[in-house]
Amino acid sequence: MPKTILHCVFLRTKDGSEVLFDDAMDDLSAVVARMEGASDFSFGPNADFEKSTPEHSHGFIIRFTSEAALQAYAEDPEHQAV
Repeated sequence: MPKTILHCVFLRTKDGSEVLFDDAMDDLSAVVARMEGASDFSFGPNADFEKSTPEHSHGFIIRFTSEAALQAYAEDPEHQAV
C-alpha cells in the first residue's frame, strides 16, 4: 500500500474574518490542485466534539503521496504567500 501523509493544520480566525478565511482556502485549494502528489484538500470549522482544541476555530487537511510532495508544497512560493 502506498504511503500517505496527512497534513493537518488547525488555526484560529479573528472574529468577523470568515470571508478572509474562505478566500485564503480558495487560494490554497488552487495551489494544491496544481501540486503533483497533493490531493483531497478539505477545510472548515473545527468540530471539536472532545473540547480538546477550543482555541482553534478552523482547520484544513491535505493528503500527500510522499514526503517529497509535502516538502515541495511547503517550499512553494504561492503556498507561502497564502
